[in-house]
Amino acid sequence: MRQIRFRGKLVDGGRWVEGSLLTFPDGEQYICYQTEGSTQELRKDPVRRDTVGQYTGVNDNAGVPVFEGDVIQNGDKGFFYVVEWNQDGWAAKQVGRSSFIDLYYWRKDLSVKGNRFDNPELLEVKKPEPPKNGLLEGEFRIRALYENGCMSKKGHVYVAQYVGKGRNKKVRVWDESSKLDEEYKHRYGSCCDMELSIFGDDRVEPIYEIIEE
Repeated sequence: MRQIRFRGKLVDGGRWVEGSLLTFPDGEQYICYQTEGSTQELRKDPVRRDTVGQYTGVNDNAGVPVFEGDVIQNGDKGFFYVVEWNQDGWAAKQVGRSSFIDLYYWRKDLSVKGNRFDNPELLEVKKPEPPKNGLLEGEFRIRALYENGCMSKKGHVYVAQYVGKGRNKKVRVWDESSKLDEEYKHRYGSCCDMELSIFGDDRVEPIYEIIEE
């Protein structure tokens, strides 16, 4: 049977409590819960409305119940998600993005890291540091030795990388105006795939020289 329970921070003291939710006509909300210890008693205390969140029915990979407002990860340590109701079910929205993941589908990979009330630092979008030399992994810089089309202006420096394998291996040369995306994972802009012979071989003179790897 599905468990329907809520949590919230007490108005007095700010401690988290879990239990049944009561909402009064004036908008005040209370959570009924049973105290722990040798003298258990049923209490009804007011909670901060902005902190009230429902249990999603999903536990993370350590058995921790996942509540609305929790900040979680789903195996990718580079991203955080905030749990919320999304149209027809519980989901988690990626911090700093508009994308969602389904809680039930990813339940075996979820890990609760905190919540948006106690851990606001988890909601900060941290932009990664740009590469010190401006090159992504696998990229290198080349200099054109001759005039040979739009990607080969004598003396100009370009960014290049190897693409493909075996007989299909080529050199992708990026135009001078190419840029890195905000997360420094991809390069975009005008580019051209060229044969490996641009660096010269037994038959032809090199068109480019590698100057930085």
